[in-house]
Amino acid sequence: MRPLANILLASGLQPDEILEIMEECCKSADGSLSAPIDAQNLGELQLPCMKILCIWRRDARYVNAQGLPRCLPRCGQDGSFEALVRQADPAARVDQLLETLESSAQFECYPVET
Repeated sequence: MRPLANILLASGLQPDEILEIMEECCKSADGSLSAPIDAQNLGELQLPCMKILCIWRRDARYVNAQGLPRCLPRCGQDGSFEALVRQADPAARVDQLLETLESSAQFECYPVET
């Protein structure tokens, strides 16, 4: 839980907000929850994930008019998730970080509308 709390704090949430979210999750848990990410994997990816979430919340290229993180296209030169990852950690694997953040419930991916 500590790595997740660190990511949430780094992304700009206040401690009382994190406590409220955790309390709601515990109250609604039905026992079917599982940990999709092994601890070793999260450990290696904790810093890049924290950097991504911080940049996503603070950089004007990645927020909407209300100052909230906006939906990003998966690929592209500027304003995409790929560009965000490259800014946070040029050596990081985009797919691995996308999967880690999605599976740790940091955000949800939506299919591209055509």
